[in-house]
Amino acid sequence: MPDYRQRILEHGRLLTLPEVYLRLQQVLARDDFSMQEVTEVIQYDPAITTRLLNLVRSAYLGLGPRIDTISHAVNYLGAQSIHDLVLTTVLADRFGDIRNEQFNLQDFWLRSVRTALFTRALAQRSLPDQAERLFVAGLIHDLGYLMMQQAIPEILDAPLSLPQEQRLEAERQQLGFDSHEIALDLFENWQLPDSLLQVLAARRHPADAGESAQSAALLAMASDLADAVGVGADPLPLPADTNIRELADLDEEEAADAVTEAEQELGHAMRLLFPHLID
Repeated sequence: MPDYRQRILEHGRLLTLPEVYLRLQQVLARDDFSMQEVTEVIQYDPAITTRLLNLVRSAYLGLGPRIDTISHAVNYLGAQSIHDLVLTTVLADRFGDIRNEQFNLQDFWLRSVRTALFTRALAQRSLPDQAERLFVAGLIHDLGYLMMQQAIPEILDAPLSLPQEQRLEAERQQLGFDSHEIALDLFENWQLPDSLLQVLAARRHPADAGESAQSAALLAMASDLADAVGVGADPLPLPADTNIRELADLDEEEAADAVTEAEQELGHAMRLLFPHLID
C-alpha cells in the first residue's frame, strides 16, 4: 500500500504561514517584547492590517469604529487576542481558495466557522477568558481533512457530510490514520502556542488535557453540535460522553442558547472571513 500518510505530511510541511505571522511569533516568544513591536510587525503587511482592522471593527468583537488603528487594537485587546486574530486572518487567506473539483470548500469552511462560533459562544458562558482563543481552535481543528483533500483527493473515501467522529473512523479504517493526526502534525510544524495545541490535541479525549480539559470539552461539544445543526437535528443533543458534558459545565438550555446566538452570526462571519465563497 502506498505511504499516503507520508505524502500528506510532506504536502502539509510545504504549507508555511506568512512572514507577518512568523515575525509575530518571534516577537511574542520573548519575555521583553513591547506592544509597539507587535504593532510594527503587523503594519509590515498592509493586506493583513486591513483585514485585521475589519475583523476587529466587525460584529465579531463588537468594538465598532472605536478601533481605528492597529496600535489602538493591539493596546486594547492585548497580545494573546491579537495573536489569535492575526492567526485567524492569515489562515483564512492561506486556506480560503483551495481548488478541488471533488470537494466543496464552502461546505468545509461553513462547518468550521460554525464550530468556531459555537465554541466561542459556549466558552462565553463557562470559560469567558478563553472564548477568543477557542474560536481559533474551532476554526482550524479540522484542517487535517483539508490537507488530505489536497494531497490524496482521488483516494479519500470519507465524505465531509459524515458526522466528524464517523468520518475519522472511516479514515482510520481506510488509511490506518485520520485527519486529526494530520492536523496535529501540521500545527506542531507551525509551532502554534502550547495552550492552543493542548486543546486541539485533546479534543477527542478532553479528560486527558489536564488544565486544558474544559477548553477541549467545549471544543468537542461545539463540534458535535455543529454536526447536529448540519443535519437539522431538533432538539439539539448534547454529547453522549458524560465526561465532556461534565467538563464543559453547561446544561442543555445554556448550550441551546449559545447555538442560537452563534447561528445568527454565521452568515456575517463567513462574509468576513471567506467573502469569495459566498454566493
